[in-house]
Amino acid sequence: MEWIVIEAVDDTGARLTALRLSDGQSRLLFATEQPAPLNASLHPQVTRIAVDAVSRGATGGRSRSRVGIVNLERPGVGWLRQSLDPQWRIGHAVFDGAGSRLALEGAYDGVPISDIYVYALTFSGNSVREEILAGAGNPARMGCRQPLFVEGGNQLLYMRNTLAEGAWEICALDLDRDGDSASLLEGRAPSVLALTLTEGADAIPDIRPCYCGAIRQVFWVGRTRGATRHQVRTARLGVRPHTDLGPSHLKVEELCVARGGELLAASADGQIWLTDVETGATLAIVQGGHGVSHRGLAFDEAEGRLLFCTNDATGARIRMVDLASREIATLHTLPDVSVIALHGVVDDAAVWARLEGFASVEQPGKPEGDATAVHRIEGMDADPDVLMGRATDEAPTWDGSVEMVEDPTLEVRLPAEDPAADGETRMEAAPEIPAPRPARPEEPPDPQADFPRWMKHVGGLDDPDKALISLEKLREDPTLREAARLYLGTQRRRAAGREDVPMPLLQAIVAAAHLQLNEARGELLELCRRGRPRVDDGGLLETDEHFALAALLYIDGHTPRFSWSKVYRDYEGMLVKINEVLEEEGEGAATRIMAAFADGYSRQIAGVLAVVDPSSTPTFDERRFKEQSLAQLAAQATIEEARRQAALEEAEVAREAERLEAERRDAERLAAERREAERREAAERREAERREAERQAAERREAERREAERREAERRKADEAARWEAQRRRAEEEAAAAEERAWAERRAAVEQAESLAARQQREARQAAEEAAERARAEAAAKIAAAERAAREAEAALAAAEAAARLQQPAAPTRPAAAPARTAGAPSGDAFNPLMGASTPPRPANRPTPQPDRRDVPDFGSATRRGEDFAPDESVDLPAAAPPPAAAPPIVPIAGLFAAASGLSLAILGLTGLGGLVAFLGVLWVAGGGGLFADRRWGWMLALAGYGLNAIGLIALGVGPLPEWLSGPLFVVWGIAAAGLGAALLHPNLRARFGPGRHKF
Repeated sequence: MEWIVIEAVDDTGARLTALRLSDGQSRLLFATEQPAPLNASLHPQVTRIAVDAVSRGATGGRSRSRVGIVNLERPGVGWLRQSLDPQWRIGHAVFDGAGSRLALEGAYDGVPISDIYVYALTFSGNSVREEILAGAGNPARMGCRQPLFVEGGNQLLYMRNTLAEGAWEICALDLDRDGDSASLLEGRAPSVLALTLTEGADAIPDIRPCYCGAIRQVFWVGRTRGATRHQVRTARLGVRPHTDLGPSHLKVEELCVARGGELLAASADGQIWLTDVETGATLAIVQGGHGVSHRGLAFDEAEGRLLFCTNDATGARIRMVDLASREIATLHTLPDVSVIALHGVVDDAAVWARLEGFASVEQPGKPEGDATAVHRIEGMDADPDVLMGRATDEAPTWDGSVEMVEDPTLEVRLPAEDPAADGETRMEAAPEIPAPRPARPEEPPDPQADFPRWMKHVGGLDDPDKALISLEKLREDPTLREAARLYLGTQRRRAAGREDVPMPLLQAIVAAAHLQLNEARGELLELCRRGRPRVDDGGLLETDEHFALAALLYIDGHTPRFSWSKVYRDYEGMLVKINEVLEEEGEGAATRIMAAFADGYSRQIAGVLAVVDPSSTPTFDERRFKEQSLAQLAAQATIEEARRQAALEEAEVAREAERLEAERRDAERLAAERREAERREAAERREAERREAERQAAERREAERREAERREAERRKADEAARWEAQRRRAEEEAAAAEERAWAERRAAVEQAESLAARQQREARQAAEEAAERARAEAAAKIAAAERAAREAEAALAAAEAAARLQQPAAPTRPAAAPARTAGAPSGDAFNPLMGASTPPRPANRPTPQPDRRDVPDFGSATRRGEDFAPDESVDLPAAAPPPAAAPPIVPIAGLFAAASGLSLAILGLTGLGGLVAFLGVLWVAGGGGLFADRRWGWMLALAGYGLNAIGLIALGVGPLPEWLSGPLFVVWGIAAAGLGAALLHPNLRARFGPGRHKF
């Protein structure tokens, strides 16, 4: 990169300067006293530069932004019509890739927000004629910012705000399709199709986005969540989700993307960051310090470096960093200024010459009324009186400096008004001032005398077609043909190794075609051979290769028409067609149509390669051949031959006239057919767009219907889930209530059982006491009868002894009397614990018998037989059996739980869980009934039921269940069953239901 254009601002204003990197030579292109950014946009051929000129009225007031077009060919500034209208405030203008269109931000009638406007431009000297093509307003009435053309110039990117607090999205305008983009602009611009390309971009509108056509991606700076930091983001056209690149930063100042789209440079936080677009890897290649900022990023692919400007307290430094070695070098120093932008200039000899020969603008003085209204320009060959609108016939004297005002022919058309309320001074109407005389055009050079200079002149023309076609009249000039061949070879060698195709090479190819330059066939064939491998792989030719092929086809007579605009239009039309197919039908269809174009290229290249190249034949000497031919003609020429030749020439002239007339008619017919085809194509395109719009509308309606059905299904599902949840909660509440009732019934049953057992114990105790009382009474009666019988027997014995003594003759020796029973002496009968009293004393002379236990009669049987006990017999009465103790509380609890759970399992099994669940329920009901029976078999059955049901319930809980059942509930149920089963194994219960327990 040889030249760059720098935007610098200091206390004296803003300046636009062209700087040559090799030696530091500079040219001042534009200057203004307002220290505001110029937002310059370079014409692709660097013939003009669009700048923002901020002006302020002489009496102060609000400033107004306008767009000026700086002419680098004839130094001067042209202004758009809107710039001269005080109702408009415009700025941030950008050229498209061809330089024929301009997009800018415009605010009308004092509104604070801006809209987007697109114009078609026509330049004539310093004047600018624009035609409005399209406009874009914001449906939310929140403004649009930062227009940016996509390659081809038919699409435009811009930012649009969607929320009051600021939420900018990346949008696009399609200038080839109808739409409602300008529906809010009140007739100020036509409407085209507007699309929103991103979602959630949250872009920062003050930082210009970047676009790379090689990868069809747009890059911008957005805010992170919370709007506290900046984040570099990217999105591919047609893909709404965006991707974040690299880390977030406190503040990002500028972005720049390489032409191939592989690298992205960003100035952020006082450093320069380099990001690999494909992988997202990021590193800081230039460090900064406090108060340092880096602006004006520009990739120089030819040198493999990144150019940038570093601003600090001392001024600005133009620096570069080598992308391979990461070495940083300072190229030039600019003291006491701050650089806000840097623009790379294409490497083209015509551009270099234009910048080298440009006369620098002097520092502007303080003009009256407007800081940008008057500029002093040196070295301009123009009449000051003409420029000021003062026509004169006298030759003026001029000291080399000219005062130039803004297009007075446009100013005078404004109505006369008083000074505006905002302080801007408007020029009064001056109808008496005549229109300025156009400057005398410079005489173009002669191609026969200086072909390279003539070609350079053609490169500066707006329409080079006529000049290049004029070469067909000079085909017979051998000097011109040789100069054209040498010029073509020189331009081809200069273009070798460059990524872009320079314009002089294309124009040299067109000149060779118009000259029918068969001598340059080798140069043209070399370009075709270079592109043939790419065509064989299904690719397309480059621009210079396409022009070379078209030139060879014209030289060989395969095509009747050839012109610069036609060849360029055919090539651009092919690329546009491929892009349209890619966007509308996808990559597969684009690949197929590209393959068809490549096949056509392949056939045409094969045809031109089959023709013999006369310049490559070493034995062919054209000069000698011509000399020999002329000698032969001179030797054989006769008067008759001359006459015949004259007749033939006249016939040839007539035939040529007829041929030209036929060609004219054919051209008119072809033009009519082309217009008709274009009309049909436009109608078909509109019809296709209408069908596409209807299809998209139908798809949207279908999508809305499906979305509504999906939402309705989700609502029904939610209602069903809520209903099942309510039923589940109701079932849980009923189960809880049933459990509470069961616990209450169990407690009531336990209390009833306890009260019944206590009553039975009391009744049994009372019955035993009554039986014991009756037995004591009977025993007392029997003892009393026995005592009476004993007394009677003693009385009878005493009487018998007395009778015996009376009958005895003498008194024998009396035996010793029996010991008398003393009070308190123990009786022969032991104390009866059932009677509670001592038996009557037995006779002293009667021994107490000791009956055998086997001889004791059964109390019940003796009573039943009516037998009486002997007076001296004692009987062991059987003790009453104690009543059985009440079951522990855990037994009825376990029984109730088993019965309730068994009933629930039986119901669940019958309602769909299977017969095994129903069998487990029946088993559990049987176990619960056995526990209530208080038998050993019931206890054992309950243990088996609890164990099997605990395992079964846990298995059911962890397995798949219907939606209306809860797995955790079954697991908890199984754990509770296992706990109650373990409680039945308590030692007290095992002792109660042990082997000694009655089974039935």
